[in-house]
This record gives sequence, structure tokens and C-alpha cells, in this order.
Amino acid sequence: MGDWRSSISRREFLKAAGAALGGLLLAPSRAWGSAPPAVTTLTRVQTSRPVFFLTIDDGWYPDSLLAMLDILAQRQAQATFFLVGNAVQVAEGVYPGILAQLLRAGHQVGYHTLAHRRASLLALNSVAWFLQDYDQWLELMKTLLADASLEGGIVPYARAPGGYFSPNFLSLCSLRQLQPVSWNHTVDNTGPGKPRLGRGDILLMHTTPEDTRLLQQY
Repeated sequence: MGDWRSSISRREFLKAAGAALGGLLLAPSRAWGSAPPAVTTLTRVQTSRPVFFLTIDDGWYPDSLLAMLDILAQRQAQATFFLVGNAVQVAEGVYPGILAQLLRAGHQVGYHTLAHRRASLLALNSVAWFLQDYDQWLELMKTLLADASLEGGIVPYARAPGGYFSPNFLSLCSLRQLQPVSWNHTVDNTGPGKPRLGRGDILLMHTTPEDTRLLQQY
């Protein structure tokens, strides 16, 4: 990469990205009804812009989810949230309307299974199981949202729990025209003395108290 990456701090980089964070990754490049492309798991984004892409998983810890939304609003930044269906249901019970709040803020939501239990075993489930799970997840998101005008924020992206992008999970993505999205950086391998986030990198965080504190530092 160029010198810009070694001369800019993480905080400055995030501020520079601002509202552009996620702009390329999060804008679907095809319509829902178009023919599915060859399924390849995205681990970085090809872009000429000096941005990285923030993805936040799960949705457990409702207080952390709400705090992250506040931090991102302060930074004028956006993210893709790969949300577990049951986690969103819990969060809605604590903070009614939080899913709508997330989407109104310009963030987008991708599939991360309905329950996210025993990720390594989930990878062994059949194509039929994943199809049913995705359909139930999508219906739950729409039911919890209860606002059709925001459903466009539920985008055709999918992240396998634990990063287990099994052949059956990828078959789901092909059949439901979803783009599988992985990552190439986590909060554990960025920071002082570690590789900096570069152009087109995909950063993984989770809605945990610890990652909320780390997000505040960016």
C-alpha cells in the first residue's frame, strides 16, 4: 500500500472515512431478483478510496449494541451489522425499536443465522436447513422492524457463524443470491505495533462490552 496508510492514525483514518465507511461494501451491486453470481467469499473490497469497512457481529448485549450505535453516530460512520435473529429479538425486548433505529442511521443488516449456536456444528447442517434458517431469519427481521420503508437496509449479505463457510452455507448463498462476507482484520490484530487497517480491509467487531470500548478508541 502507499505511504498514506503508514502516516495516518486509526482515529484519523476512521474520521477521514466518515460516512463513507461501508459505502462500497454495503451498497448491493445487484437486485434481489437478478441471477446469482459465482459464489466467492469476500475478504476485502477492491476500492480506490481510502476507506476500510466496519462489520459488527451478533447483536447480543443490548447495552453494547445501543452504545455502538451512539459511537458510530458521533463519528458519522456506518457499518454492516451481521445480526443473529434471536439476539435482535432480545435487544428489541430491552430497547423497543432498536432495529429501526439502526437502519434509520444508515447502517445495514446481513444474515448471521437465527441462533448462532455451536458454530462448528452449524457448518455441518444441510442446505435445506440453511435455507429454512435464512427464510425464518429474514421473516423475523421484517416482523421486528414493522416498517416496510426500512426493509431495504436488510441487504443480501451473509456471514457464517465462526467463519465456517461450509459448502452447504455457500449453497445457501447461491440459492438465495447472498454475498458471503468474511473479514481480514479483527480488533485483536490492529492497533499500536500491529498492522494498520488498509484500503479495502474488512474489520470484524462484535457487540460486546470490550469491543464497544475499543470502538470508542478508534
